[in-house]
Amino acid sequence: MIRAIVDQVRRRLLTRLGPDHVEGSAAVEIAGNYRNAGTSVREVRAVTGGADTEGSALLRGGRDLCPPPPDRVTVTRARQELDVELRRRFGEDGLDDDDWETLLAERWPALRQYAMIDRHIEEVAASLGRDSAAVREQMRQELKAALAGKPLAIRVREKELATILREGRIRGDPTPGGPRAAAEAEWFGPQVHENPPVYGYVAVDGVRPSQSGRIDALSEFNYGDHQIYLKPEVRERTTITVGDSVVEKERSIPSPLENPSEYSYGAGMSASRVGLIDRDYTGAQFRSDIFVEAQMFDLTVADIDFIALHEPPGAELRQALDQSGVQWRVLTNQTIAAEGSPAERAAAIERTSQDLAHIRNSRLDFPPLSGDVELEAELSADLRALREAAAAEGKAARLEQ
Repeated sequence: MIRAIVDQVRRRLLTRLGPDHVEGSAAVEIAGNYRNAGTSVREVRAVTGGADTEGSALLRGGRDLCPPPPDRVTVTRARQELDVELRRRFGEDGLDDDDWETLLAERWPALRQYAMIDRHIEEVAASLGRDSAAVREQMRQELKAALAGKPLAIRVREKELATILREGRIRGDPTPGGPRAAAEAEWFGPQVHENPPVYGYVAVDGVRPSQSGRIDALSEFNYGDHQIYLKPEVRERTTITVGDSVVEKERSIPSPLENPSEYSYGAGMSASRVGLIDRDYTGAQFRSDIFVEAQMFDLTVADIDFIALHEPPGAELRQALDQSGVQWRVLTNQTIAAEGSPAERAAAIERTSQDLAHIRNSRLDFPPLSGDVELEAELSADLRALREAAAAEGKAARLEQ
């Protein structure tokens, strides 16, 4: 419970402080995550190793995205060594919150990360009273189902979006700060920063507006309010983790989007946050607290499907949009009510109803946060507009019959 609260406070800090006010802290590392975009044309050379077992086919479009998970013997041995180290350093009583913070601040070789995640998977299976192999298989299948056919996207600010459209490239960061540089080298190989990944997310609940960080974890991390949605072919150049790949490194490590591993599941996240298993990836709890991070390679403007703006563009961005020829629209609940398709309105009604109930229910457990009253009023107005538009459209359809 304490660790879950600490995690939430750490995420909330990003909204309060913003990415430019916490130098040297973990918040800088997190906030910079999705600002990165684009890359050179070089292929990523991944480190080889681990077991090439059935179901571990990692080649997508001629590219080895990342090494497969180690075989069970290797992971079991690494877990045993990790347990010995933890007992030596922190005693027989296990790790307290300060110990965890110390451990998470250290550089982790990939094998150590797999060992720690494996530890969490075994704990989940034990808590459920289920066979470990069956839980692992369910995690893999659950991820495949949740990610199947879902679009990839990136959150950006207005100036960054204008720069991307002018340059024709979506750049990754060749010199990431803090622990991310070492982590990327472990995940993707030592040459990764010659062709760095672009960080985005899998839109598991479909195309939707960006909203308040209170109900939208991606907004809470302050990555930007405008959304770049990408074409389906980018999927073969993408790996994923449930949660931020650095913040949640003891629970999740990248694996290919098209063949996700149980090690990317985010095993061990508190049941009150997202559930140990059988997660609802399209529900308000998941949307407000976590996201599926995507690590993508070799992106250009040609990979953009369309752009969803949080508000009408300024003069500089509008010019860049016009010159790029990329399709775009302003996407909010109000624009969906005014001009969305019946399917978009239905999805928005369902989503907004969930978000409104989530805000109201949270008051039963915690005092209301600043802005909750205003957010509830905004969501109520949005829901009313969406329902009125849907009712008017239904009436018009009946009159035409």
